[in-house]
Amino acid sequence: MENKEIFRKVKTLIAEILELDIIEIEDELTGDVDLIENFNIDSLDYVQLIIALEEDFNIELNDNDFENLLTINEIVSYIEEKITNRI
Repeated sequence: MENKEIFRKVKTLIAEILELDIIEIEDELTGDVDLIENFNIDSLDYVQLIIALEEDFNIELNDNDFENLLTINEIVSYIEEKITNRI
């Protein structure tokens, strides 16, 4: 799976969890934006995101590792690593 495809899926999932229109926030939801600071993602949102990512990418995420990921780029890199190690 390519980086761009993972990036697009992660952005879409974040928008869905936050109940935001992806088209309206497309420019704001960049790879290096701090999700907590800029979108007020809380612990429940993170849990929902972890579950959604695990289901969509068929991977198991470590909650302790994931809580340190603050940007989409960090999340995408983490998912790429998990996918690569799975193979």
